[in-house]
Amino acid sequence: MLQAKSPSGLLPYLITAGTAIALVVLNFSLNIDPVWILLGGLLLAFTLLAMLKFPAVFMALAIFIANFKTLQYFVQFQENYVDLTLVVLLLLSMAVLCNFLLGLTRSEGWSLRALFAGQGMGVVAWFLFVGMVAVGYTYTAAPDYGWVKLAKFSAIGSVLFFSPLFLLKRDEDIRHFAVAATIFAMLLAAQRLYAVFTHSDVTEDVTRIGAGQLLGMTILLLLYYRLVDRGFLRMFLLLVCLPLLAAGLVACLARGPIVSLALALALGALVFRGKGSSVSGRRIALSGMALFIASFVLAVFWVAPATEGKFQQKTAQLEDLVRGANPRGSVGARLEFYRSALTAVAEKPLLGRGTGGWSVYYYGQDRRAYPHNLLLEVLVEQGLLGFTALLIFLGTLFVALKRMLVMAGPQLALFPTLVVFCLSNSMFSGDLDDNRLLWFCCGIALAGCRMVRSKMQEVLAASSRLATNRISYQSAVGLQSGCSGDGFLP
Repeated sequence: MLQAKSPSGLLPYLITAGTAIALVVLNFSLNIDPVWILLGGLLLAFTLLAMLKFPAVFMALAIFIANFKTLQYFVQFQENYVDLTLVVLLLLSMAVLCNFLLGLTRSEGWSLRALFAGQGMGVVAWFLFVGMVAVGYTYTAAPDYGWVKLAKFSAIGSVLFFSPLFLLKRDEDIRHFAVAATIFAMLLAAQRLYAVFTHSDVTEDVTRIGAGQLLGMTILLLLYYRLVDRGFLRMFLLLVCLPLLAAGLVACLARGPIVSLALALALGALVFRGKGSSVSGRRIALSGMALFIASFVLAVFWVAPATEGKFQQKTAQLEDLVRGANPRGSVGARLEFYRSALTAVAEKPLLGRGTGGWSVYYYGQDRRAYPHNLLLEVLVEQGLLGFTALLIFLGTLFVALKRMLVMAGPQLALFPTLVVFCLSNSMFSGDLDDNRLLWFCCGIALAGCRMVRSKMQEVLAASSRLATNRISYQSAVGLQSGCSGDGFLP
C-alpha cells in the first residue's frame, strides 16, 4: 500500500510562520483580545496537526455532523455565526488538499495516478452521472428545488465521494476512521436514547432516518473490521458497543435502516462462508451478529414503551404490507409515490422531467419533494439516459468490488456490505442529496479496491525480486563450479 512519511522540508515551518503572522495581524488590525488570539492559534495548530496525522477523522466528522448540529447549543451557534456542515466540509477539503500537496513532495507514489490507480472507470462513471444530473436541470420545471439539489449533490456528494480516495492510503487511515466513527456513533446512540426517554425532541417527528443509517453503518464496521487485533479485546468491544448501538437504532424509529442492515448482514454471512476466511474471523463475525440480534430484540422491549406508540404504529404498517392489506401512514404514502413515479416515467421515458421535476408533477409546486426511492427518482427526473449513467456507476463499482474479493478473499466483506446497506437505504427514503452516505461509502469501496490492488502489486514485486535474486544466486553458484582450477573460464 501507499506508505506515508512524516512531513519534512520547509512546509511545516512555512505554515507556522504564516500562522504567527496572521495572528499578529489580527491582534493589531481588529484589536482582538490576545487571549482569544492565543486560543485561536492553539486551535488552528491542533487542527492542522490533525489534518496531517489523522485526516480520516475529518471524514467521520463530516458524515456525523448533521445529526449533532441540531442540538440546542449548536443551533444557537449556527444562528449567530455559520452552518457547522459548511465548516466541517471546508475542514475536510483542507485536509484533502494538505495531504495531497504534502504527497507531491514525497517520494513514495502520492501522485494522482497512484491515488486513482485501477479506479479510473469508477471516477469517470461518477462524473458521467453528475453530468447527467446537471443536464437534467436545463429542462426542469422546478428550477428552485432542482438548483438546490444539483448544487448540494454535485458539491457535497463529490467531496464525500473523493475524500476517501485521497485520505485512505494505509491500514492506519481506515482504523482512524473506524475508531472516530465508533465514538461518534456511541454519542449519537446515547443522544437518541436520551431524546426518546425524556421526550426532548425539538420537532414533532421523532423519526431519525439519517441517524439510523449512521448507526447501521457503524454496526457493520464493528462486525467486519478489526478495530483491535486481539480476539478477546475485540469481543469485549462488541459486548460494550453493540447493545448501545442496537438500542440507539431502535430509538431512531426508522424502518429503512433496520431492513437494510438485515439485508447487509445476510450478505455478509454468505460472503464469510467462502474459502479463505479465517476461522477466528468467521467466529467473531457470527458471534457479533448473534450478539447484535439479541441486543436488538432486547432494545425493542426496552425502547418501544418510551416511544408513545410510535414504534407500534410503524410495526403495524409493515404488518399490513406483509398481509397484503392497504398499509397506513408513511408506508402507504411511499407506495403512492412509487406508483406516481412509474406513471411519470411512462409519460417521459427518455430524458425525464428534469432535476427536481417530480415535485411539480406530483404536487404541482416547485418544492422539496421526491419519491423516496433513488432509482425511481433518477428514472423520473433524468429518464432512461440518466438511469443508465447511474447503473454504469454502480456496475463499475460492483465489478471493482468483485475483483477485490477475488484477489484478497472474503475477509474484506466490509466494503460490499457497506455499499449494499447504503444502496438499500436509498430505496426507502431520501433524494440525491440526502443519500450522501451512499456516495461516501462508494468512495470508501473504491479506496479499498485501490489499496488492495496496490498491496497485491507490492507482493508481486517482492516475489519477483526474490525470484530474481534466487536465480542470480543459482547462476553464480553454477558459474563458480564451472570454472577451471586456475581461475579462468573454460
